[in-house]
Amino acid sequence: MPKMISISSLRQEATQVVKHLREHRQPWTLIQRSRPVAVLLDYETFEAMQTRLRELEEEHLLRVVTEGRREHRSGKTRKINSLADLR
Repeated sequence: MPKMISISSLRQEATQVVKHLREHRQPWTLIQRSRPVAVLLDYETFEAMQTRLRELEEEHLLRVVTEGRREHRSGKTRKINSLADLR
């Protein structure tokens, strides 16, 4: 479970929160008026998440292209005039 901290507490404890993020790599939820408004992550975790997201997007794109090529080879193609025709 992520740790939670209010904006006012973060102002007072920023150094300790950053130290905790680096040491434990555990996200913190930033709270404003009793509602979650942001998530604080250590930079290495953030970068790893961004890298994995790009990898997943590339994998998805490759699957879509492969499926399109398969459909084209089997004659399952259609003419489109705009991207709206794909919907």
